[in-house]
Amino acid sequence: MATLPSKQRKKSRNTLCKSGLKYERLEPRQLLAADFQITEFLASNSGGIVDDNGEASDWIEIFNAGTLTGNLNGFTLTDNAAEPDKYTLPSLNLFPGQYLVVFANTDAAPSTGSSLYTGFKLSAGGEYVALFDQSGNLLSEFGVNGADYPAQSQDISYGVEFSGSNISSSGDVGYFNTPTPGQANGTLTAGTTAQVEASIPAGFYENAFQVTLSTDTANATIRYTEDGSTPSATNGSVYTGPINVTETTNIRAVATRANFNTSPSETWTYIFVSDVLSQSNNGETPEDFPSSWGANSVDYGIDPQVIAIEGSAAVENALLAIPSWSITTDIENLFDPADGIYANPLEDGRENEVPTSVELLNPDGSEGFQVNAGLRIRGGFSRLPSNPKHSFRLFFRGEYGDSQLEFPLFGENGVDTFEKIDLRTAQNYSWSKDGAADNNFIVDQFARESQLALGQPSTRSSWLHLYINGQYWGLFQTQERAEADFAASYLGGDADNYDVIKPDAGPGRPYANAATDGDLNAYTALFQQANARAADGTTPAFINNAAYYQAQGLNPDGSPNANFDTLLDVDNVIDYMILTLHSGNFDAPISNFLGNSRINNYIAIRDRTGDAGFHFHVHDAEHSYKSATENRNGPYNHANFENGVDYFNPQWLHQQLMANAEYRIAFADRVQEVFSNDGPLSKENNLARWDLLASQIDQAIIAESARWGDAQRSFPRLRSDWLATVAEVRNNIIDGRNSVFLQQLQNTVLELKNTPGSNNYSRTVNAPLFPSIDAPNFLIENVAQHGGVIDAGDNLQISGNGGTIYYTTDGSDPRNTGGSINSAAEIYDETSNISTLFDTESVWNFLDTGTKLDGIAWQDPSYNDSAWMTGNGEFGYGDGTEKTLIDYGSDPLNKHITTYFRKQFFSTGNYDSATLQVRRDDGIVVYVNGTEVGRDNLPAGPIEFGTPASDFLDGPEELEFIEFNIPPSLLVAGVNTIAVEIHQSDVRIAHSILR
Repeated sequence: MATLPSKQRKKSRNTLCKSGLKYERLEPRQLLAADFQITEFLASNSGGIVDDNGEASDWIEIFNAGTLTGNLNGFTLTDNAAEPDKYTLPSLNLFPGQYLVVFANTDAAPSTGSSLYTGFKLSAGGEYVALFDQSGNLLSEFGVNGADYPAQSQDISYGVEFSGSNISSSGDVGYFNTPTPGQANGTLTAGTTAQVEASIPAGFYENAFQVTLSTDTANATIRYTEDGSTPSATNGSVYTGPINVTETTNIRAVATRANFNTSPSETWTYIFVSDVLSQSNNGETPEDFPSSWGANSVDYGIDPQVIAIEGSAAVENALLAIPSWSITTDIENLFDPADGIYANPLEDGRENEVPTSVELLNPDGSEGFQVNAGLRIRGGFSRLPSNPKHSFRLFFRGEYGDSQLEFPLFGENGVDTFEKIDLRTAQNYSWSKDGAADNNFIVDQFARESQLALGQPSTRSSWLHLYINGQYWGLFQTQERAEADFAASYLGGDADNYDVIKPDAGPGRPYANAATDGDLNAYTALFQQANARAADGTTPAFINNAAYYQAQGLNPDGSPNANFDTLLDVDNVIDYMILTLHSGNFDAPISNFLGNSRINNYIAIRDRTGDAGFHFHVHDAEHSYKSATENRNGPYNHANFENGVDYFNPQWLHQQLMANAEYRIAFADRVQEVFSNDGPLSKENNLARWDLLASQIDQAIIAESARWGDAQRSFPRLRSDWLATVAEVRNNIIDGRNSVFLQQLQNTVLELKNTPGSNNYSRTVNAPLFPSIDAPNFLIENVAQHGGVIDAGDNLQISGNGGTIYYTTDGSDPRNTGGSINSAAEIYDETSNISTLFDTESVWNFLDTGTKLDGIAWQDPSYNDSAWMTGNGEFGYGDGTEKTLIDYGSDPLNKHITTYFRKQFFSTGNYDSATLQVRRDDGIVVYVNGTEVGRDNLPAGPIEFGTPASDFLDGPEELEFIEFNIPPSLLVAGVNTIAVEIHQSDVRIAHSILR
């Protein structure tokens, strides 16, 4: 096996000498007065001073460097140069030489104590902090001119050097190994050591080699470890020469020097696949690992039975079939009986986060990464100590060295910066915990990929093999965290403005809603609207359109109302519920395991400052697609769901919305769209999505079998078990699910209380979510085709099932809100044909020279336009959508007023009706065989060459197709001529005539 360099290393941090940055007094300044300055701050506090809440918060030190006492009332602190007044200081006197420490924390101040809280935190990865006076004048800042201060290390402060008890005249700025909040600053460190570099990149290897370590910092000592522990000035071997690497090895190294800050350690994992196969073949404890994991079940090693069955080559190939991630950390961080996160998997929170290195190693040698991060156990049910294989969560924070992971984990389909990422694995029906035969590994991702296919936001994943300190740990997958940072990345806005709601679930948890970001205020408001009742006291208030539209921020006529908060995104709720019900998920969002009375496994997200409702996200859908006939339509009614926001959830919300006819029609329309005509949830597309996911781990699953297939059995689960399960779900559940599902939707009901205040839901109301009448089908030349490109002259037919078919050609819905028929709709006669005489991309002659044409001769069929230019529609000035560019002259601010178009086309002359659909920008007049048939955005009366359009069109108006009805009597058998003039300013024209 060749050497496969697979990692992109971080650049070494620059050495920061104390002469490199200066501290400047900023004007205006009151001479001989109070002189308030930020002199020190700590952006990663773990063991220093604590606030009145008992937390080791970040802090900012303000110093009065002047000669007089001053009051801080109205002065402001910020971490954003564009928002100088993020925190306003209270009325406090500060004597000359006196200090004030302000905690940079988002916590609320306690009822007792004097701590000040800014309402924002400092970023250890590099940010900005500044002090302004009452008039908004800048007094001091870190960094300079709104730039970020440099990356910070844990418990290392940053600020200006003092000379005795005063600011040093040199104004040098840098790091302090010993923070001094509320006291004069000490001596700056001499700089920061450069990170260590290795001569051989991390990756997969076959032959032994030697690694040379080096650093750019002169006179620094390099220390390294091979047991996973973090190297430091007091831990690890002193590097004296090349290191021999003969087997799978983790090397961690750091450079230290007296009076220098130490850069974060670097890690290189070298994997020899051949020796991975021999790891703990008899279940023995590996070197440097413990024999027990607290109260956890213990499982080590590669099963020799799988190697014998599959063959060594197949297992090695399985280990190289997908990328690998390597976690390297002090073994006590994981398995210490008292504090190890793996040994105590039920513990959660920041206090149960440990530092680690994580690397991406690509078997093909392509670029990967190495970052230092925080590591926790994630999950709910899977946290139980009886499960020996836990999932992880990685946090990227400046205190570890990297404030973000910057890498395109999902290629062009996702973002490339991450604050956190999950490493999830099979939890329910798993080989590791249950030895379950029906472990398919892919159903959760299938549900999330389906949500993406519907055009809704959802989390992305990619497969990986995981190593812990060189020990193979099995098959995992990355998963984005559907939280505030994720929402800001994909939906826009500021992460600080998002509410993220999810059930607080897991062993010993309440399975009730909690805000992981923001608060529950808006979610409570949506609950209250969903829980409101109509005049009878039992029917959901959403039965009335006024309530239904108000939740969407709209008036009853559908127009926006600035006084209504937009809380409900109907399209998102419908898509979420289609997926939930189609999958038969019995553990989300209402859990069958909790008696259908409590919630689990969903996430709700909303931007408080935006104009969109809550988005609901599929989450942890392993209890899905267990049966082709599973029916989770309920309805599920329980007092929990009406008693407050704690158990509010999208399915109960959906049940209240079902009282509204417009919601049911919208639901039915969406079902028709996504399950029919090659829609994203058609049988063919569902199967293709399932097959693609299965193919991604078809070989890698062998390695999972070797690692965990025997965790609960003497004879291991094998790839053949997995193939059988995947085929079972595919062929016996997904393949036949759609027809069963549509029948279930045709029979949905609401169960309402008999009387207000009772708990007897015995009044049944029919509320079908899909009609029993089939939707019409479109046929082009007797072949089914739902939209798309057709040829000029092709016949369009609409077939139904004997009912009356109404249709429109202007883009409007034939059905009005409330159920009446749109006045623009026509009744379709199935004995007639509709044909396109010419389409939007057909050839036209045009005159774009700014030439004035006298009279009306150019409109006549006999007019000779052979000297005109020719081109295909759409025509335009260059916005990117046109096929043919039009010349507007030499002055873009004084374009030709009028451009002329002519086209000849054939017809039979035997029509009941004819319609021309046109895009225009700005004004248009249309003539057929010399007769005007319509105009738009132009004045009445004669139209001259210099007649301007009535109004300037922009945005959606210029993209809208308008429709002209053409008297059938104007169309003759044979050649016809249509003439068009477009008036000022842009030229946009596309057309089709229908009969």
